Amino acid sequence: MSTISHILFDLGGVVLNSKKQMTPMVLSNAFRLPLEACESLYKTTVGSWRIGKITGKECIARIRFQYNLKESPDELLHRYLSAYGELSMVDGEMTQLIDTLRNTYRVSAFSNMVDLHAEFNESRGVFSHFDYIFVSCRTGCAKPDETAYAFVTNALKTEPGSCLFIDDLEENIQAAERFGMKIYHFDSQVGLEEYMRKEHIV
Repeated sequence: MSTISHILFDLGGVVLNSKKQMTPMVLSNAFRLPLEACESLYKTTVGSWRIGKITGKECIARIRFQYNLKESPDELLHRYLSAYGELSMVDGEMTQLIDTLRNTYRVSAFSNMVDLHAEFNESRGVFSHFDYIFVSCRTGCAKPDETAYAFVTNALKTEPGSCLFIDDLEENIQAAERFGMKIYHFDSQVGLEEYMRKEHIV
């Protein structure tokens, strides 16, 4: 019998078919800038952007000024969101699994996510598949910092050991395990379902 009562899903690379460090690719595609330049831009802003200290619109304004882009801020925002949508498709089979799990467990999204991505995913219905949403731009703390895991368990009023955390990044998985959560390092839905059957979660 499983002792799990909460299941926490990362989004990018698990529920969303997106690549690691996808945001520089989105910036490059949207603003027609070299990927290397966008990677540098991302490194200087991601820490503050990810936890909501600066907004996506502020980031776009900085890029527009730095590269003297002629398009309006609204047009650049539209291009950014279009590029993000193309590079982060929702995995329908994963959302079906999540919907099924909600019949037995409380299921949460627990993801490092900037505000523009969070708003986009909320508008296209991704968040509707979860009981609770914990995204770093709204909580103010990001994985793998212990504060992020503590924020979630405090909000859920539960112990770490009652949570199964699913993520595709090793550093996030290791931090969750140190915090006391049960973990699954995501590689595929098939592998996840096999693990859940083995552990009598499904």
